[in-house]
This record gives sequence, structure tokens and C-alpha cells, in this order.
Amino acid sequence: MSLYLLLLMGAFMVLTTAQPPCDPQTQYEQDGQCCNMCGKGTSMTTFGTCEFPQCTECLDKEYQEGYTKERLCKRQPYCDPNLNFEVTIHHSKIAKTVCKCKEGFHCASADCKGCLRHKKCGPGQGAYPKGDHTHDTQCKECPEGTFSNETSWSSSCKTWTPTSSDFLSCSSHLRRQSHECSQSGTNFSDHSVTT
Repeated sequence: MSLYLLLLMGAFMVLTTAQPPCDPQTQYEQDGQCCNMCGKGTSMTTFGTCEFPQCTECLDKEYQEGYTKERLCKRQPYCDPNLNFEVTIHHSKIAKTVCKCKEGFHCASADCKGCLRHKKCGPGQGAYPKGDHTHDTQCKECPEGTFSNETSWSSSCKTWTPTSSDFLSCSSHLRRQSHECSQSGTNFSDHSVTT
């Protein structure tokens, strides 16, 4: 019975002196002790202690998104203008820079390792929707009452210019009599006026 009591007391003492689990966001375990990590935008030097680590700020073009015990910050990606990326200025040391395609280009793949020129819509078509960084332009025929007379990746169809109430519909009879009249537009041209 006394052996059982000794074992029970020993287990109780171990439980009361045990460290609470380390915070996985800001600490790591080393030799049974919870050690503090360095904060965002920094890396850990070889100096410092478990409780008080010595941290150094990431250099230009480097970043660290979370708490870390790493000795080096991560390099920001190089957004190569030869692959149609915008020239990038890395402002953040706590977040990875996302390479963005130049105006008029979209990502060539899901991981965006390069950019392709947007598709151009011809006369009679409008961009619906217009291309952006991740998606190509989609072209649709201009609906009745609208037109497009250009080739563009970004232009939408324009509404026909309203005709004056003085204009008459262009029938062959009126054209022979030299009256001013307007002809309906098409999907690639606005109204035309003849006399």
C-alpha cells in the first residue's frame, strides 16, 4: 500500500511541475523547455537565449511571414519583366510579394510563372469580361443596338448614336428623292446618315 502511495505522489509531483505545452505559433520546444521564436519580418541569430532570442530584421528583398527560429529570411521572388511581369518594388518584409502581369497580359498557368498577352476582340465584338491579371479576355458579339469598330482586348460595345426625329428611315424611294435619312447601325458600325 505504501508503495502505491509513493508512486501516486511521485506522479502527482511530475504533473504539477510539468511545463504547459508550448504555443506552436510563437514557441518551439528544446530540451523540454518552451523557447520563444523571432517575430514576423525577422530571423534568429546564433546569439541570445531560449527565453530571449536575438532577432535581426530581414534585409531588403527578403521576408518572413510568421514567427520563426530560422537563421535566414526568405528571398522575395524575382518578377522578370522579360516574362511580361510588372517591375516590382518589394515594400513588405512580412509578406511574400505576388508577381503581377503587366497591363494587357494574364497568367500563363495556375502558378503564374509567366504572362501571356490578352486575346483581342475584332470589330463587331466587345470584351465581356475584360482580361485581368489572372484571366484572359472573353469576346462576345455586340448585341442589337450596339457596335464595335475596333480591335481591342479591353473595349466594350458602344451604344448606337440616337438618331434625330427629323431623320427618316432610308428606303430606296427616299434615297432617289435626295431626302436626308439614317440607316440602322450594325454590330460593327454606328448609324450612317445619307442625303
